[in-house]
Amino acid sequence: MSPLRLLTTTLLCTLVITVHAQLSISATDTDYTIDFDNTLAGVNLGVFAGLGLIDVGISAGQLDSKAWSITGMSDGDVAFGGTGVTGDFSRTTTTGGASTGGLYAVNTNTVLDPDFSLGVQPTADDMTPGSIRLKLLNSIAATTIKTLTITYDVYVYNDQGRSSTLDLAYSSDNLTYYTISSRQTQTVEIADGSPAWSKTTVTKKIYGLNWANADPFYLAWQFDDLGGSGSRDEIAIDNIKVNVSDSNPDLLITEIMYSPNSTEPNYEWIELYNNSSESVNLEEFIFFDNSGAGTQTVLGPNFTLAASTGVILHNNTISSTDFKALWETGENIPAIAINLPELTNTGKTIGLWGNRAYFDNGNTTNAINALSFQNGAASWPSVGATDGASIYLTSLAADNTAGSNWSMSLDAGSSPVGTAYTVTSITGGGSRILGAGSDTGSPYAGVPLPVTWLSFEGKVMPQKTILYWSTALEINNQYFKVEKSLNGKQWTEIGKVPGKGTFYTESHYSYELEEIQRPYYFRITQVDFDGKQSSTKLIQLSPGNRSVIKAFPTLLDSKTPLNITVTGLATDRVYNIQVRSITGRMVYDNRMISTGEISQVILPLSLPQNTYFLQITEGSRPVYKTRILLR
Repeated sequence: MSPLRLLTTTLLCTLVITVHAQLSISATDTDYTIDFDNTLAGVNLGVFAGLGLIDVGISAGQLDSKAWSITGMSDGDVAFGGTGVTGDFSRTTTTGGASTGGLYAVNTNTVLDPDFSLGVQPTADDMTPGSIRLKLLNSIAATTIKTLTITYDVYVYNDQGRSSTLDLAYSSDNLTYYTISSRQTQTVEIADGSPAWSKTTVTKKIYGLNWANADPFYLAWQFDDLGGSGSRDEIAIDNIKVNVSDSNPDLLITEIMYSPNSTEPNYEWIELYNNSSESVNLEEFIFFDNSGAGTQTVLGPNFTLAASTGVILHNNTISSTDFKALWETGENIPAIAINLPELTNTGKTIGLWGNRAYFDNGNTTNAINALSFQNGAASWPSVGATDGASIYLTSLAADNTAGSNWSMSLDAGSSPVGTAYTVTSITGGGSRILGAGSDTGSPYAGVPLPVTWLSFEGKVMPQKTILYWSTALEINNQYFKVEKSLNGKQWTEIGKVPGKGTFYTESHYSYELEEIQRPYYFRITQVDFDGKQSSTKLIQLSPGNRSVIKAFPTLLDSKTPLNITVTGLATDRVYNIQVRSITGRMVYDNRMISTGEISQVILPLSLPQNTYFLQITEGSRPVYKTRILLR
């Protein structure tokens, strides 16, 4: 890099850090990654070295407190824009096994190939409880952010006999934080005999935001004790990735049973349909009626609603098992028992919100879907006192806020235009009666696929091949067949993995086999208890999929040409090779399309003797990192 270019780059970096204080989100559908190994404007300067956090005059190795806040340390709290550069806030670096409480730059890899993260060593006085908070800013002009996806790695060094928790929370005002219970990470109470850093990756989408341009939004990682006694494990977070969207999933209220002949309100229900192309996890969603004495219900279950499927929200005064038994739908109908507000027969406003931070006491402006139904008024269908029928949206393409797009359910057995059916009174356990019968409706008339596939991929590694797949929904799923083929037509079963029967939450699976020596096609086939099957797409893996990237030498003599050889890059892939100084200054930057051959990194001869870091990325994904010593 020429001196002029280097000076220009340095000035630009300084300008960006000055302008973008906190993590500035300037585009939708873009990953913003905090890896603590590289400078991110407004967040950290250079490789994080555990030197604390500060607002003005940030130095290499520090965090920018405009983006970070720390609570729960014995030395006090550091608010956004505050200063914490001594004591608990500046414990420098560790590779594990620290005993003094405080904030650390944690190296979860090796000394020669470091990978730093933001970590804490909790004690009785530090981080029990406590939190690390991150401030985000919507810098997208004239854009309101509706959905946020957060992904991060949690590292745990289990060397102590006490278990701890790490929760993810969010806030729109930095005053009230809402904890996402399903994303809690727990450390193991029994210490490992030979402790090492273990990693867990956490992902969560938060829907229904009303995050306006120039407004902040906050994420928090909350620490606390769980069980056991004695000292506590070290915990660190890394590779924090934020991605935002200006749209919500198309979730619709499509059927309402507000006047059943069965006992009210026990047998009232709402049908919710996912009219989008993506699966949606309903945790943190809120159902609410705006009746004045309204009932706010958080959909607590970690429930994933697959694309083009529905779910019934019914009163928790009856069980989902009894509800399904009454409607004779078996497991074909997903159902969630909630504190459903009584649906008055004259009508009311009901709605669905995506999160608690922007619920705003039922402000329908922030709702993902809301409507005001009326019985027999304003073009809404009229349901008589003894009809016992639901009303339903006549088309998924129709506006569900207009009463003219709704009709009363008619029994298909008694009407040529009927699409619903009438239930009969049945007996539950003992002499228990499930409803009075004669209710007419079509709660989730569609039959979902037995398995909704989310992903399928494979990796060829030294001495083994691993297949990974995930599902959003399983219904009567007995097991998965793992199959391979030479030509993609004739298949051989090589293994089985048990399914989860009927399960409405996202699931992840893997299967390991020996390292393949020739190209193969793979697929996963799901098998129902009744023998029905469905399969994933095909993927092809070959020994060439295994590429071990190496860079050498990593010890350079300043008196010789500063050349580094890189091998193992996959053919026809776009890589970015960068070399930075220990302070984060870029000294080499090259974007290339690999030919699969050896690549050369030629560094400037004028580089001073020091420590440097070489990193190779493919897109936004780091694929290799090592330390270079120049002496």
